[in-house]
Amino acid sequence: DSMEKKMDLIDMGPIVKMYRIKNGFTQEDLSEGICTPSYLSRIENSHVIADVEIYQLLFQRMNIKFNEFYEESLNIERELEEIYIHLLGNKEPFDNKDFKLLTDPAKYFFKKDLHIKAKLVFIRYLITSKRYKEAELLINEIEEVLQLAADRNTFIYINVAIPLYYLLNKQREAILLFHEATKIRDLLSNGTPFEVACYYYNVALLFCKEYKYVEAIEYCQKAFNKFSDIYKPSLDFKCHILLGVAKNNLAQYNLAKHHYKVCLNILRNTEKMRSPKNFNMIYSNLGYCYECDGNFKQALDCYTKVLEYDPQVVDYLSIIRCHYQNNNIDSAIKYLNNILEMDTIIEIKYQYQIDILAFILLGKMNVKTADDIESLEEKSLKYFKENQYHTLTIFYSKLFAQFYKKINWYKKSSKL
Repeated sequence: DSMEKKMDLIDMGPIVKMYRIKNGFTQEDLSEGICTPSYLSRIENSHVIADVEIYQLLFQRMNIKFNEFYEESLNIERELEEIYIHLLGNKEPFDNKDFKLLTDPAKYFFKKDLHIKAKLVFIRYLITSKRYKEAELLINEIEEVLQLAADRNTFIYINVAIPLYYLLNKQREAILLFHEATKIRDLLSNGTPFEVACYYYNVALLFCKEYKYVEAIEYCQKAFNKFSDIYKPSLDFKCHILLGVAKNNLAQYNLAKHHYKVCLNILRNTEKMRSPKNFNMIYSNLGYCYECDGNFKQALDCYTKVLEYDPQVVDYLSIIRCHYQNNNIDSAIKYLNNILEMDTIIEIKYQYQIDILAFILLGKMNVKTADDIESLEEKSLKYFKENQYHTLTIFYSKLFAQFYKKINWYKKSSKL
């Protein structure tokens, strides 16, 4: 039994040292009759993990109730679980007390599993706070010590690491981890239905980013099945958006439109979700669906509505693209000028599109500028392909191909 307890402990040496100094003990005073001063020094310097009985005696001499301290760890575990579930909703921790609970190592040196769980919950906090690089450093530490098994910590690790890798654009690592998870029998039994639904949604999101839309739909449906008995409008909303994106990319336009309209109903019935960001997301996706279906008028109606909800550069680009395809050149130029007048830093993937559209709409695409256009074509399409912006690669390849055809560069046009 003593060995089992010992196996469940990790390095408590720094805690012993902290309390020894705090209470004014020398190593000789504290260790007398319990162990040698040199052995205590090895404990404090993390060179050895002692039997639990030695820790009990050392804490007793410092007038600290070891058992109460140990029981506190059980209460802390319950609190960690509450914080984790709260963070799954992408919310900040409740208050400073919770943040201290996540970052105070003294709380967790009694149980190895508890120490790992605290780090995992803190990683979830960092993800919520969009501190992805810090979260990656911690997840690397966890991966060095965590043995994957059908237990609670492994389940939390999988549910934290997959979305983190997705956000870091490390799809390969996320896919490998997903396959590892599928090999662990009964792993998902360690999560609540809501947590398992979140896991399925994150896997669906991953497949969607990998352009595996059939698999994305399958896992979205699994998420729906898991939270059918508990109404979670935020997750419901995200799943319908994802299903709309997947089905639109499979050219199932009417089905995609249905999912976006369900999202509008969710917002109408859920006041706390009526944010500009959510309305923007729906109308921009719905507009793109109509655009892909060739219905430019409906697409423009949706894209114009987006401008009512915190518009971004990408929203203006969608309107310009749609007007151009519908041969409304004057309107396209008007919105292009709106972008050109913006006093903001523009991401490179948007700047390339602005540069291309400026060439087209402002009459700069001609034989005299062919060399400049060829340089822009090579740089922009290379960037789009390297970053797997496949939709942009296809759309702008067609535009360049049309231009090269007009100036009789048929070989270049055919290649694109």
